[in-house]
Amino acid sequence: MSVLKGEGTYPILFDTTSIPIRALTHTAYVARPDRAGDWPTAMVVGGSKGLSSPIRDLCRRLARHGFATVAPDLYSGRKVPEDPAEASLAFHELPSGEVGRILTDIGRHLADGRGPWATEEKGFAVIAAQSGALPGLRTAVEFGSPMVMMAPALREPSPGLDADFNLLPPPPGVPDELAGMVEPLLGLIGRNDDVSPPGDVAAARKMAPHSQWVIYEGLGHDFLDDNEPGFDQAAFTDAFGRIVEFLTKNL
Repeated sequence: MSVLKGEGTYPILFDTTSIPIRALTHTAYVARPDRAGDWPTAMVVGGSKGLSSPIRDLCRRLARHGFATVAPDLYSGRKVPEDPAEASLAFHELPSGEVGRILTDIGRHLADGRGPWATEEKGFAVIAAQSGALPGLRTAVEFGSPMVMMAPALREPSPGLDADFNLLPPPPGVPDELAGMVEPLLGLIGRNDDVSPPGDVAAARKMAPHSQWVIYEGLGHDFLDDNEPGFDQAAFTDAFGRIVEFLTKNL
């Protein structure tokens, strides 16, 4: 298998696979270098867009740089709506606790070194994109993992209306739970992100003063998603380089 110029130095293996965990079987997209050895590993949490082409592309790119990646299917085979608003609603309406159980199960699978390459000694990192930020954060806290947040949704949506048709307050979001994050954290976010306004970024910094946040001027929530009109190639290239550097340093 060839390696394209500028995409790393390793030939890779990649596929959607089943991961048996006790009586359950979870689905995940896995990409890793096609060479013998044990590889620093990252769990990639894709959020409401599921195992989208940008998430799979990120996994393959990281594999070509010497990292093994596992991206769980949080929808458990359900069809992901094409409309972003509908996908966001479907993601937040997944059965209570299901997303957390999937991430915990696969996290334990990695932490115990039960996969085809050893992960029990160095553990694994968590990379979470957009609405995957909160479940990704909870997983990173649970397993003591370093974490990268890519255009994270720092604010959770309201659960609906009350009896007087007033918008109910949103549930706790990423800034509310960052106090439990003691491992290194890298946040990558656009200055004009309408899902995560500057005040939320400031709150996240306050709750995790050891974290590093890179703010890209003039860009919005979809600047790292090449399926969206807001995608910015220069910012993606810079962000990817920072992710590789972060993983190399912390795994």
